[in-house]
Amino acid sequence: MGAKFGSIHILTEEDVEAISMLKIILKELQITTSSPGWISIYGESLQWGSTFPAAAKLSKKIQFPVLSVEYFDDEVLEIHLMQAGKRITSLIQGAALEEYGLRKKRLQVEKIHEVLNISMNNKELDWVCKELDLWELCDYLQFQFNLPFRTETIVKKLAAPKTPWNTNPLTQPKGKNKEKKYEASFLRPGSQTMAMVTTDKELYTWGSKSYGVLGDGSIKNRTKPEKILEHIVEVTMGSYSAYAINDKGDLIGWGEHSPHGTSMPKIMPLHDIKEMGVRARDAYFLLNSGKMYSYGRTWNSSDFVFLRDEVRSIHVTEYDAFAISITGELFGFGQNAYGQLGKMTDGRSDCILTNVKTVDSDGYSVHAITDNGDLYIWRNEHKRGLSNQVPRKEFKQVVQAIQAHHFVYAVTENGDLYAWGSSSAHISDSYYEERYAPAKLLEKVKKVVKTTYRIFVLYQTGELCSFFVDHDQPGEDGYYTKKHASPLYRLGEGSRTITGDKAAIELLQKSRLHMKETELDYIPEWHMEHIRILDIVSTSSEIYAIDESGIVWMVGTNAFMSMKKPVRVRVQEA
Repeated sequence: MGAKFGSIHILTEEDVEAISMLKIILKELQITTSSPGWISIYGESLQWGSTFPAAAKLSKKIQFPVLSVEYFDDEVLEIHLMQAGKRITSLIQGAALEEYGLRKKRLQVEKIHEVLNISMNNKELDWVCKELDLWELCDYLQFQFNLPFRTETIVKKLAAPKTPWNTNPLTQPKGKNKEKKYEASFLRPGSQTMAMVTTDKELYTWGSKSYGVLGDGSIKNRTKPEKILEHIVEVTMGSYSAYAINDKGDLIGWGEHSPHGTSMPKIMPLHDIKEMGVRARDAYFLLNSGKMYSYGRTWNSSDFVFLRDEVRSIHVTEYDAFAISITGELFGFGQNAYGQLGKMTDGRSDCILTNVKTVDSDGYSVHAITDNGDLYIWRNEHKRGLSNQVPRKEFKQVVQAIQAHHFVYAVTENGDLYAWGSSSAHISDSYYEERYAPAKLLEKVKKVVKTTYRIFVLYQTGELCSFFVDHDQPGEDGYYTKKHASPLYRLGEGSRTITGDKAAIELLQKSRLHMKETELDYIPEWHMEHIRILDIVSTSSEIYAIDESGIVWMVGTNAFMSMKKPVRVRVQEA
């Protein structure tokens, strides 16, 4: 068990008459001016559970800012800033919060600066809340506030903890096996594998069904990140091979079907690479000179194959590979199994679309965004005997789009998220006559990604949440029926508001009449709070998020309604 203490601090140099009220409520108080500008109150009667209520009563009687601190048995740390009876901001940390019915909270540094004129590093505060234990966190905050939370503390003798923003040494707690600290620069997902490059240019890999792409000389699964290379500035992961570029410009390849046919990284005879990507058993490379090369089974060659010149960028997906020329023309490469690339000659397509900015695909459906934000979609639905290989404009002012679960999801320039499609047809203008116009779902959206069963939304505020979209639901007759949770259910805590096309809503509601009311709750099961997410990427079964401190979070998904909470990705010290 750890220590227990509580204290109250008032930002004033004046005598506060209201303190006499506390002496009546709480016995044997010790009142000091232990820090310039502050009146501090200590006492055995100030413990966890009694300190905050006493400070709240005091705050209602005076106009000065009041800070309460409570610490209980290495399990809970509470800090509350109040003024005129109003709570300004709070910090609640600890491993036993759920047991005590508490909810984690994090201090708002802008409020601290506004009320107390104390400047704190936002990113550093996030880091220490995640990395330090409660006792270390308490000492860190005493150092920041220049205020002793415990009577025995001498703030001047406290050492600032070692953080990415402060290199002063920190005494490591005894008996703890600390994992290696890292700050992720970016993530690159494979089908079921993940690569991470840190700000120190170290490459870590992990995942399942690796086929040698983890780069550790094996084809085994690995759940924890392991460092395999240093001095790496870019990496791409495929199902059967992976490639990286080091800071010297060398191309490094490995994997079961890499050019070297080995699971150990080796330098390859291609240099000055600008972009790269892997599709199935093929790899594509764009040089800074604008030349595009490929290597793989499609080309039946043991060497790199030149594809075209004057290429501005390449976009390689799980199904297709594309090149955008310096004039904005779009070309496709590959096997064109579903005719989604249009007319092909020797694995190369004719120009599919002009003025293209970016492109992506999902199976036999392709979409591209032009320079002016127009969204075009085309595909060949060969299973239904339909052919629509001509790009058709579907929406405008789009900056990002995905296709998933028979819907199109598009983020507009002003951050609105729209969706349209059919629960029984692939996308608009398909075999079924129903066509839903784009319906606005959410606002202030930065990015949207997908997994097999879910859509994940990253807001501009850095908040992250998800909703369930596809599941085989057993009916009353015992047979499984494909059910689609409407993307028209608005995301948010406790919200079941439905917006959008009335006909679509009625159809979706009607299709679930045989289901119980509790099964209609498709709102997010979790909501990441007090953590600002900068970017998210997805594999088929999970997503990974990088927060503003460079910490990576993972959320696993499956075919059921239950869902794991976000978990930190930890890297163990070698």
